Amino acid sequence: MNLFFYMIARNKWAKPETDRESFEILAERDIIERKYIESWKR
Repeated sequence: MNLFFYMIARNKWAKPETDRESFEILAERDIIERKYIESWKR
């Protein structure tokens, strides 16, 4: 995963349509952010 993809993913998930979607998206984004940060540290 590179920074370009990461930024696109963040923009894509910036505006959820419903509260349920926003909750699911935040959880998914949190997982991806952790994976991204871990891979960045290496």
